[in-house]
Amino acid sequence: EAEFTIEQGDTYKNVSVTIVGGYKPFIGINPSLNWVAGYKRETVTFGSWPQSLADVTGITLTATGKTYDGNNAEYSGDDGNKYVMVGDSYYKVEPITWRVIGYNSDGSKKLLADKIYTNLAYYGTWQDTRTLGEKTIYPNNYKYSNIRAYLNSTKNQFEADGGTPTEYDVDWTNAGFLTAAFSSTELQKIKTVLVDNSAATTNTNEYACENTEDKVYLLSYKEASKKLYGLDNDSSRIMKATDYAIANGAYQSDSESYGGWWWLRSADYGSDSGARFIGGGGGSGVDGVIHSPVGVVPALTVTE
Repeated sequence: EAEFTIEQGDTYKNVSVTIVGGYKPFIGINPSLNWVAGYKRETVTFGSWPQSLADVTGITLTATGKTYDGNNAEYSGDDGNKYVMVGDSYYKVEPITWRVIGYNSDGSKKLLADKIYTNLAYYGTWQDTRTLGEKTIYPNNYKYSNIRAYLNSTKNQFEADGGTPTEYDVDWTNAGFLTAAFSSTELQKIKTVLVDNSAATTNTNEYACENTEDKVYLLSYKEASKKLYGLDNDSSRIMKATDYAIANGAYQSDSESYGGWWWLRSADYGSDSGARFIGGGGGSGVDGVIHSPVGVVPALTVTE
């Protein structure tokens, strides 16, 4: 039995909790505690991604052969750092910081990136539907979306399920977020989890898709307002875009108090070409699936 002090506004309440069974503290990956929109939350660093604009004057750069987001080349500097080129500028590869938004009974942690790290269209067209047998695949179907394939570094599920891929069914095998962001050792720590894509995770609507099993995923509409995750107010959902993401085309508000736009996985309940997203002020809305300035805030579950 343990006693915890919980702060709620200006009041404090002591709560006794009985822990049933064995308890093993999770040893985090570079853990720390930070205030996030009024909540004291653990953050960890895990994986790496180009982020800050860098001055590479005087640094000798050698191409590594690795790319980010399909065509942004990585270079190794003689200063010991890595840099990624977008246009004529370079961006330093730095550790990814994650909010810990969930603790699981098996000791694993659910993580949400604390910034907009890149951007991508949810799907490449809003006009065309695809078919698998007698099933119609709408543009805002997360299971068959471009963004899901990108996050997990795979072919589009439409092709994997036997469909003839269109130009919008991009093959992200060994080229998407998962393989670019994590080392082979880190990849072993990322769990494949069941992702709930049911109508209950958004609003009851005909465009909700089948559940998926993924290593990396986007939050649902309901998850993005979940108090347990520390996401129950607009300020808690404001995500700033990194320098790299902005250079790559992500939207970021000019206002210091606002952030960028970021996708949720939930389909719009009013049309087959819209998906849910979080706006610069932290409120939720709907955008067309082809809108590439909307950013990517990935989530995943990691073990020790």
